[in-house]
Amino acid sequence: MRARENARPGRRNEAVARPRTRARSEVELLLHHAVRLTQPPPRRRAVFRAPPAALVRPRRNPLRRNPIRAYRAGVDVDLVVPGLYHLRPDFGQAYLWLDGRSATLIDTGTVGSGPAITALLTELDVELDRIVLTHGHEDHVGSAAELRAATGAPVLAHAGDVAVIQGEQPRPDPVLLDWERPLFDSITPNVPPHPPCPVDQEIAEGDVLDFGGGARVLSIPGHTDGSIAIHLSRSRTLFTGDTIAHFGEVVLGTFNLDRAQAVESFRRLAELDTEVACFGHGEPITRNAGAELRAAAAKLND
Repeated sequence: MRARENARPGRRNEAVARPRTRARSEVELLLHHAVRLTQPPPRRRAVFRAPPAALVRPRRNPLRRNPIRAYRAGVDVDLVVPGLYHLRPDFGQAYLWLDGRSATLIDTGTVGSGPAITALLTELDVELDRIVLTHGHEDHVGSAAELRAATGAPVLAHAGDVAVIQGEQPRPDPVLLDWERPLFDSITPNVPPHPPCPVDQEIAEGDVLDFGGGARVLSIPGHTDGSIAIHLSRSRTLFTGDTIAHFGEVVLGTFNLDRAQAVESFRRLAELDTEVACFGHGEPITRNAGAELRAAAAKLND
């Protein structure tokens, strides 16, 4: 399991912090990263930074004994801030939030990521208490069914995407802009369909989930009808799903059902009090994220 040395609590990764020579357009940014998004990460030996002792039992820390077992099993892991892990399977990504030994998984990556994530839970010596899905796309719900079966954790999702997640109806096709078409056509063949997964609890605008000191659900349609964000006011942490992406610069997510709605949802998220922002695609921002979101929102066109 790789935990990069530059991913330290309270600091941005070097890729985020390096100087920018000019502002690039959303089109340039996403096309520039299209090849990277369609390729699995290179398999290099991990450099592991052990988690804070408070996150594991003091007499048993299997991460020290075998630090790259989960990495070899197919998931790359970074510590974002204490108690929050960024998980990157071969495609897609997810986040693991810890409250002591209670874990919440936000999104699951593509199908087949379940065993590696389950192994990580074992290595961290935590129990998965819930799986929260930000929306119903395959790279976010792919391993939900296998993780639900393996751990017994309930799956939570917005009613607008429940039928898709449960396999009762196909995923609606996005309304693509002209420049998005080649990007969409290059990415989607590499994303396998997800197995149907029962949704144990439908969540909606204003619900408060029992993790992170109270995690508020925000309904943010546009990317999909049932897209949600999760905001933890105590730690000022925001999970945006695919409504916002971050590739060196913050941009509107691609492949939306309704771009105008997605823009309004983006602007709503930008107004939140946010220090740490975690995206459906791209690296997290770990300091003063709200300012970056607001600056990006100001540049959006309806």
